[in-house]
Amino acid sequence: MRAVVFYKVNVMEQATERWQDVVGYEGLYLVSDYGRVWSVDRTVDGARGKRRLNGRVLRPSLAGGYQKIDLCQNAMRNTFLIHRLVAAAFLGPCPAEKQVNHKDGCKLNNLSSNLEYVTHSENILHAYIAGLLKAMCGANNHHAKLSEADVLEIRAAHASGGVTQKKLADKYGVSHVNISHIVNRQRWAHLSPALPNAST
Repeated sequence: MRAVVFYKVNVMEQATERWQDVVGYEGLYLVSDYGRVWSVDRTVDGARGKRRLNGRVLRPSLAGGYQKIDLCQNAMRNTFLIHRLVAAAFLGPCPAEKQVNHKDGCKLNNLSSNLEYVTHSENILHAYIAGLLKAMCGANNHHAKLSEADVLEIRAAHASGGVTQKKLADKYGVSHVNISHIVNRQRWAHLSPALPNAST
């Protein structure tokens, strides 16, 4: 693990931040456990010779609700998501098959203490629990081949006992397994049975 670099930045009443080299940009940029990126003092080659770049905190922009930053090395500019830079510097390399998750669900909270490595499935589950994603149930799912009316008709036809699951599958153009899941309420479970028509 690289040694932690301490750099005091007087911004309002903010406490001293911990700074680490940006992985792959050592000596050029630092990233803090507060999620800020610092461009280090250095001399660079320009069209008119060498010029001095004074150290400064870089201003991020947004991409998909996440903060991003452009870093330059050997005259090549690349864009990075800041939460990934923070995680790499303070949590270590990202394990295979894992990604960075914001524990509180806020994409702009890039504090190192708010970040963790999780699998894609864990990240999606966290998003559902935090209310960041809504389950795409039934007809709201773009993969759905049936409408809610179709599902109610299938269940009613099956309950009457006059038609087999295979015939229903053929009629609606879906698999026998799909029909089985529907009538056993393993799919479209959110859909309540239709109320019988009231007759007077």
